[in-house]
Amino acid sequence: MVQKPAETKPSLFPQAAAKASTSREAVVDTKPRTPAAPEHENATKGPSVAARLTEPAPPGPVRQLAAIKPFALLAPAKPPAAEADKLAAAPLPQPEPAFGPHLKGELELEVSGKEIAANGIKVQILFRDYPKNRHQKPMTKAQSKRVKTLFPKSSRTGMNTVQSVIEAAPDGIYEFRGAPDNAATQEVSCTVTIHGTSTRPTVKRLGTRKVGPDSYIMKVLMPEGIVWEDDASFSGSIEDSDGVTKYNSETGLVWREYN
Repeated sequence: MVQKPAETKPSLFPQAAAKASTSREAVVDTKPRTPAAPEHENATKGPSVAARLTEPAPPGPVRQLAAIKPFALLAPAKPPAAEADKLAAAPLPQPEPAFGPHLKGELELEVSGKEIAANGIKVQILFRDYPKNRHQKPMTKAQSKRVKTLFPKSSRTGMNTVQSVIEAAPDGIYEFRGAPDNAATQEVSCTVTIHGTSTRPTVKRLGTRKVGPDSYIMKVLMPEGIVWEDDASFSGSIEDSDGVTKYNSETGLVWREYN
């Protein structure tokens, strides 16, 4: 009697059956393996770069940090906090101040003071007509009151220096004063350059003056270019209750100023 082979019934779970069959078979790995590093070497050096690149990243935000960890050496180094503060607090370079040109004229007054940069300074001139052919007799009191206000050209030639110039100066007396709208009274040094009848300009240093609103600076007689305060230009002087008269016996000049 011939036995028939047992019929194989189809499994209700074909995937599970295939998995069980595979587990019984020997799996042969033909890929060459890299010899494992000794345990003590791994303990000191840690996992290799290949292992770190292939190891599974943890979930969530930590996964992102683990993913970029191998490339952290490529990021630019940040300066220390102290250096960053110095760079942020460094002042920007200031532009150089622009100064005006040196002006030319028959009367040039230059004033210099350490407070001019902060306060500025302005000069005005009181002019009295006094023709040269009358310089041998004193001006009357009524004539001395005929005054015309002039505003000279001005140029700030330095940080603390201002130049005031009369380009053409007809015969007469020029009284330099501080302008009424000066912000403050300040001490300045004054130098006057006079281009009068002399072939060479006359430069006189007047010393320091306190210049403020409507303050006196100096007087100049043109065209001779004589400064009222320069006693060396006169032979003598006469003072009375009405004023002071200065004269030069050699030239015949008579210059009177009233109180």
